[in-house]
Amino acid sequence: MGVLVYSEALEEKTSMGWHRSCRNIQYYRNGIYRIYNESKKLFSSLVFSYTSKYDNDKVFFSNLIPYTYTELMKELNVFDKDEKKYEYNFI
Repeated sequence: MGVLVYSEALEEKTSMGWHRSCRNIQYYRNGIYRIYNESKKLFSSLVFSYTSKYDNDKVFFSNLIPYTYTELMKELNVFDKDEKKYEYNFI
């Protein structure tokens, strides 16, 4: 699995949103731990390389494609208007 990247400059120039673009991805236990319920819970680290294509660009990184509350509400509104879909999804 790769790290997702969102570049404001790239979005503006090419309309490319979230995409996988990092290199040298490593995920490992780092030796840091926390005691939880009388047992050790080890932490992990994610390390990767990324080279920006544009100067003064604002870049965001994520493990999963972000999904906003606004996007959820838009989809639910479409779902709510489609009576056929709605009548089959009662629990």
